[in-house]
Amino acid sequence: MTVAIFTPPSCEGNFPSFKIFFKNFINLLLQKYFMEHKIRKRLLKLLIFISFLGVATSAYLLYNHYLPESQNGLCVSANVFSCSVVNTSKYATLFDLPVALYGIIWFVLLGLLSGGALKQQAHIPKLFWWNVSGFGFVIYLLIAEFLLKTLCLLCTGVHALALAAFIISTSLYISQSKKLKEAL
Repeated sequence: MTVAIFTPPSCEGNFPSFKIFFKNFINLLLQKYFMEHKIRKRLLKLLIFISFLGVATSAYLLYNHYLPESQNGLCVSANVFSCSVVNTSKYATLFDLPVALYGIIWFVLLGLLSGGALKQQAHIPKLFWWNVSGFGFVIYLLIAEFLLKTLCLLCTGVHALALAAFIISTSLYISQSKKLKEAL
């Protein structure tokens, strides 16, 4: 009695199923890479957009800083919400420069670092630490508003933009750190 050895058709000859499996595996990895790459690019472009909004808002706050209190434009004086109180307080300047000017500089550099990170991932850690410094400054400004017992709505908008930038840069940094650990 002869014993027939069954060989599935997919395992005959050139191992076509292995080729198909390998091809699908590579496609899946590439798809995951490009998907992550796409998401990273979108997040960095969002950071650039945030930087434009931040520059515009900070520029208006800088303009507002030099206006007389009676001409504060969008910043209407009220009990709880008053840009003029915040913008003319002792916390509104640092080293004799308005903090809104620091905001403009910070958001311009945020945009430049984000643009650099679009071209080279090596800029993501710099972007993250830049956002850590910016978020630390936002905490200082929030404490100042608390001490003044009033809020500046435009300042709060800038704080929200800085918080969003911090969250996005943190997620990019963590994602990149995980990839580096996996590579090792």
